[in-house]
Amino acid sequence: MKKRSRYQMRAVGVPMMPFNKRHVELTYYADLVSFISAPTDTAYNRLMRTLELVAFAMEAQNIPDYRVHLRSTKLAMSAVFDRSQHTGRVTVLDLEAMTLRAAAAAIEQAISRMRLDTFNEAHFITKLAMQAQGAPVEA
Repeated sequence: MKKRSRYQMRAVGVPMMPFNKRHVELTYYADLVSFISAPTDTAYNRLMRTLELVAFAMEAQNIPDYRVHLRSTKLAMSAVFDRSQHTGRVTVLDLEAMTLRAAAAAIEQAISRMRLDTFNEAHFITKLAMQAQGAPVEA
């Protein structure tokens, strides 16, 4: 009698090409810098969209390594949003800016670990979620 193998096929993951990774990373850094230097509603929405996209992708790939960094940035963004609801102006405090900058390297690493198929799914989910909330969504 032959020994039965326990081999199980895994789902095929399409890797991101270096050009695509670099584009997403640069988009993230551009959104981060524009939000910290000149906070507006548009800058807030763009940065939040990127953070949500990375969070969805990491959950879909079952990579919990970056959860703490993503959660800290979301808490800082939440504090900015709450304050803007009370005052009517979008402002970023120094502590929030430091939190966003400190997590930037870890989020860049998370972006580099994303697969292309997961990125596309996360982008679609994020876009639908933002449309449902009434936030302006760019292509």
